[in-house]
Amino acid sequence: NINMLSIMEWTASHPHFKQLLVNIYDSLPYQMCFIPLFIIASGRFNLIREYYFLMLFTTLLGFTFYYFFPTNGPADIIQSPLFSYEQLAAGIKFNQIHHHLPPTTNQGGLIAFPSFHVVWALLSIYLLKEWPIPCFVLTVINCLLIASCILLGWHYVIDVLGGILLFVFSLDVLNRLQDKKSIHHILM
Repeated sequence: NINMLSIMEWTASHPHFKQLLVNIYDSLPYQMCFIPLFIIASGRFNLIREYYFLMLFTTLLGFTFYYFFPTNGPADIIQSPLFSYEQLAAGIKFNQIHHHLPPTTNQGGLIAFPSFHVVWALLSIYLLKEWPIPCFVLTVINCLLIASCILLGWHYVIDVLGGILLFVFSLDVLNRLQDKKSIHHILM
């Protein structure tokens, strides 16, 4: 019962804030490229291993869920000129793939639930957990990024919640595996 169109209209009525959200939303590929390089350069190889485990595990679970329960975003359901070309293209691509047609566009994403923008934003924060100031700054930025998923109309609220739950579950699995490994080393 959340009116996505009114949320998008509110965001559009604040153009400077909307542009800030667009820029932050578009920063995720840069975060995913440069932060791991920083972690590698700092010699924190255990942290990068954890990151890659979380990246692969969330992808495996999220893509498997999507395979059995494909979902599309608001742009495919709601008619509005507020959607960007990329958002509309994601809906077109979704429909083409699910009608066994080759996609005519590579623009936009594909998976709405769970939101991988949320998962990857949380993973980027996780990578900086050992550096308090950069971690805090990125947390503020990525909280806006997560909010932008809804405010810009890329995702429904449930998609964002699904991304958060997927990250938390994957982090719990990682922690349990690390605990078992620690117990195994103690016993040996």
